[in-house]
Amino acid sequence: MQRIYKNEELVKLAKRDNNKKRTFLLVNSLQGKHIPMSPIKSLELFKTLFEKLTEKYPKESFLIIGFAETATAIGAAIAVECPENTMYIQTTREIMQGSECLFFSEVHSHATEQKMVKDNLKEMIEKTDRIIFAEDELTTGNTIWNIKEIIKNEYPEKELKFGAISVLNGMNEENLKKFNEENIECIYTLKLYEKNYEEKLNEYNYEINRRYELSIDTDISEVKSFFLNRYIDSKKGIEAKIYKEGCNKLVKEIIEKLKKEEFTNKTVLVLGTEEFMYPAMITGRKIEQEWSCAEVKFQATTRSPILPSSEENYPLSSRYELRSFYDNQRVVYIYNLKKYDKVIIIHDSIQNKRIGIKSLIAALKKNDCNDISIFQWGE
Repeated sequence: MQRIYKNEELVKLAKRDNNKKRTFLLVNSLQGKHIPMSPIKSLELFKTLFEKLTEKYPKESFLIIGFAETATAIGAAIAVECPENTMYIQTTREIMQGSECLFFSEVHSHATEQKMVKDNLKEMIEKTDRIIFAEDELTTGNTIWNIKEIIKNEYPEKELKFGAISVLNGMNEENLKKFNEENIECIYTLKLYEKNYEEKLNEYNYEINRRYELSIDTDISEVKSFFLNRYIDSKKGIEAKIYKEGCNKLVKEIIEKLKKEEFTNKTVLVLGTEEFMYPAMITGRKIEQEWSCAEVKFQATTRSPILPSSEENYPLSSRYELRSFYDNQRVVYIYNLKKYDKVIIIHDSIQNKRIGIKSLIAALKKNDCNDISIFQWGE
C-alpha cells in the first residue's frame, strides 16, 4: 500500500527574490533540494511516483524526461526503477558543446531558457511507447505543453504518447482539461488548490542580513579531493539500466575512499551541485542505510534565489550566495546550512571550478563544517 503524504509534509511557501512573474515558490521539504533532508525519505517519496506510473501504464516502455534543475533526481529515481527498456534524459540550462539541442522556455523561472540534447533523442523515442515528463511541481503545465509541442513538431513521423508525473500538481481545471483532451495523464502525489499565496507571504519579514555573500579567498588546502572516472552524462540521454549501474559503481567507489569508522555517531551532509543531484543523493542513502551515523542529510546548491526569514514556520532561515562549479560568473545559492561533522560534495563539473569550490567551502566553514571531501565524476 502506497504511503499517503500530507500537505504540510510536502508544501512550504517561500518568497522568490526579485521575480515579478511569480513571487512565490512552493518548497518541497522532502525533495532534498533547498531544505536538507534524509536521502532515504526523499527517495521513498520518488519511489511512490514510480509505483503510480507503472500502475497506470503497466505494459508500456518509457522515455523519462527529468526537468532541470530541481526535478533531475526525481526523473532519474523514477527511471532507474522502471523496466529494463526505459530510457532517461534530463533537460539542462548548461552549454552543451558539440551537441544539437531543442530549446524551450520556462516562463516563470529565474532562468527561463531550457534545452534538451538531440544526440540520442530520436533513437530513444523510437524505442519507447510513451514520453513521461517528470517535475517537482506542475503549476500551470505550460512548460510541459511547450516542450511536448516542440517534440511533436521535431518528430512528426512517429505517433507520440505523453504523460506527466510530479510530486505536486496545482493545475486549474481548464489546464487539466486541455491535457486530458490530448490523453496526457497527470500523475501526482498531492493535488494543490488555489490559495492566496501572495497574502500569506506578506505575513513574513525577510532579512537581507541573512543573505551571506562569501569571500573566494578561502583556504581549501585541507579539503580532500578525489577524481572518479567512467562518467555518464544524463543530459545526453541514456538507458536507465546503464545509468543505474554507473551510478551504483560511483557510489561504491566513493564509499571505498571514505573511512566508515570515522562516521560513527557523526552528523553528515552530502551535497549535490545544481542539476547534478541523483548520484549524490543515492550516495547519501547508502551512508544513511549502512553506516552508524547520528544524522545524514542531503541537499544541493541551486540557481533559485529565494528570500530567507528567521520567522517561525518559514522554511528557509539563511541563504549563502556562492559561485557556480559550472560557471565562475554564475551566482548560486545554498540554504539552511548548519554545523556537520562530515561534508561530502559530489559534482560533475569539467570547468575551472576553483572559485566555486572556494565559495562553497567558505559557506561550510562559516558553519564550522571543517571535515570536507569533494568527489568529481568525470571522463
